[in-house]
Amino acid sequence: MINHLSGVELNKILSYFGVSEVNLIQCIDAGPDEELYLFQDGNDNKYGLWSRDYMSELKYEATGLANDFNIDVKMWLRVKNSEAYTLEKDGNTYAAFVY
Repeated sequence: MINHLSGVELNKILSYFGVSEVNLIQCIDAGPDEELYLFQDGNDNKYGLWSRDYMSELKYEATGLANDFNIDVKMWLRVKNSEAYTLEKDGNTYAAFVY
């Protein structure tokens, strides 16, 4: 199981995806080595941060989030200054999305 990230750690990870000034709504222990963080900003936009020890193709991840958590991923966010949609940091892989 991945340890829940602190607020400071979450903000740092989200900043790589260009997301700031959001409030944590929920943290879900999604299984072994998986965490799902859900956020909302002041304009009621909803964001998610998917943390896993590995990440499959994002279209399959979106299907899993829909089937397992009833979350409809509207758009995956790209890592700033990169073509990548996932970020590898400290042995985990992160993907951020709008839902």
